[in-house]
Amino acid sequence: MSLRNRVYCFTNPQPFSVSSSLTHLDCCPHCGSEVDVKELCLKEYPCLESIHIGSYSFPHILSVEVSHLPKLRQFVVEDHCFLHTATIVPENACRVEDCPLLESISIGVGSFREYSLLTLKGGELEGEVMARTASSEVVVRGR
Repeated sequence: MSLRNRVYCFTNPQPFSVSSSLTHLDCCPHCGSEVDVKELCLKEYPCLESIHIGSYSFPHILSVEVSHLPKLRQFVVEDHCFLHTATIVPENACRVEDCPLLESISIGVGSFREYSLLTLKGGELEGEVMARTASSEVVVRGR
């Protein structure tokens, strides 16, 4: 994890001790609250099957990338995550790409509130969600 670059980068290979054999990533509520980190990147974990982010997590993150996860089946973001409000720019985006087995994405109430774009590329869930209301929950299912 590199805080000098202001990025949470869970990329395989990486310079810290998160195993490339990780199958489930569970972030507890209220995690990732460092103000100087602006990006969350989860990519290239060949065994990762699920990502679950607890409520009120990563409040200062401006962009999220979830990509190159060949076994990912589920991506869950609970309520009130990714709430950065200082700027509303096109870079405020969540991108999910190259996850061929992805079956569902669940985004809780208030999460990604100021984000301008949710992009899904590659597979049955392909599409974009733009300008949703802050009080709604989004659930996308495929297969």
